[in-house]
Amino acid sequence: MRWSLWEAEIFLFSLGLRRVDIRKVCDTLFGRDIKAAISADPFIAVEAIGFPKCDMMAEELKLARDAPERVDAGIIWVAESECKNRGHCAIIQDWLCINAQDKLGVTVECIQSAMSRLMTRRAIIIALQLGETLAYPQKYWQAEDDSVDALVGILTESRDKIPMAGDPNFAPSPDQIAAIKTILASRISILT
Repeated sequence: MRWSLWEAEIFLFSLGLRRVDIRKVCDTLFGRDIKAAISADPFIAVEAIGFPKCDMMAEELKLARDAPERVDAGIIWVAESECKNRGHCAIIQDWLCINAQDKLGVTVECIQSAMSRLMTRRAIIIALQLGETLAYPQKYWQAEDDSVDALVGILTESRDKIPMAGDPNFAPSPDQIAAIKTILASRISILT
């Protein structure tokens, strides 16, 4: 076991990974033949080290730029990155396809085939909302769905009175009193 881990580390180093990333890949793929797994699909380590580093390994392994593994992982990476950067759970599908094509350097047909595969696997979920076709990365779709379930639970469960502890030195302004009354009268409030 020790020898195969050492071989895996040397192999990953030869693909351009640094020690910290090598450790993440080895931890993620522990118990597997890491060299064989990465050689077959370098994007299996995407959760551990991200798409750009997996793409670097793929290039070293001479994987075609339009390989399904690369394009599928790349589209998910573009979708998650854009959602995260913009503070959204989804992005407009057409925009995702154009941006992914640009960032991955592949054809429109390649992107369309990958989107079809990703939708079949439910790695990307497509939803029509307010006249826009949105693309959700699966984990963001799940997070939004879980949030809705939690809010429904809050709205449907019985409510006890909220205990109040007062600070004798606190004197709220009229606006703060109005906000407190609104919060206490509502099951869910967002305070900004």
